[in-house]
Amino acid sequence: VIPRNGGLFLWQQARQALAMRPLFTYVAMFDECDEGTAIYKTAATANDYPPPTPGTYEFVGLDVDGLGLPSDWYLSLVGAITKLASDPPAAAGASGALLPLALAPHTAALLSSIKAEAEGARMQATRTVRALYRAILHREGDPGGVAFYTGKMLDGHNADQIRQWLMESPERALVDARLEQEALPSPPPLPSSL
Repeated sequence: VIPRNGGLFLWQQARQALAMRPLFTYVAMFDECDEGTAIYKTAATANDYPPPTPGTYEFVGLDVDGLGLPSDWYLSLVGAITKLASDPPAAAGASGALLPLALAPHTAALLSSIKAEAEGARMQATRTVRALYRAILHREGDPGGVAFYTGKMLDGHNADQIRQWLMESPERALVDARLEQEALPSPPPLPSSL
């Protein structure tokens, strides 16, 4: 039996899978009570199952990790994963609310790393967008524009796409016209006899 760690194993698998931005995902182990991988409502403890008889499986309760979890815990966790899939930034920021207090000792480091990862990604995207504004539009990015393009990067668009959008913007056309004007040679001075 792979330790489920009160749902952290499933949570990490889901986050890693969703980081690849799949078109769809599904949970394959809906009813595997004998393996301890069921997500549907099940017994909170092994004592809640009938005792095994010869030739049958011994079922694993949700207390296998030493935590007292509600019988619908994994179903609820998959619901939280669904929210993560539909709104990654919001779910990453609110991930502490997705796991019960009973998991706090086991989840503190994981939640800290999730938040740090999300904040690190946001900071890197913001730095990239600001650099693109300076390189393409020859100015500092305005807060609204930086926030918009940072959001696009966090949604999966890359720097090349942001660069293309800025290059095709009306503002870039004005920058090109200004640069072209500045590159023209100065007219010769007028003769003083005029």
